[in-house]
Amino acid sequence: AVEAAVRETAGLVATVGRVVAEPGALNVIPGRAVVSLDVRRKTKQTQMIAGSAADAAKSLVQKLKDEARVLG
Repeated sequence: AVEAAVRETAGLVATVGRVVAEPGALNVIPGRAVVSLDVRRKTKQTQMIAGSAADAAKSLVQKLKDEARVLG
């Protein structure tokens, strides 16, 4: 969803800035992940797209939480 929003706007660039998975041990499913998204091109439209990307990311996080509960 984030990629689609970015591709629709010429000159807009978005990259994952950082991904931190905790506890960070090998062969352990992380209990927590923190991801940052860097969006560049400052315009009113960019701010709206960044908001849409944030909403899409929040939706994905909720979906992953729901799936994690099912797997359990």
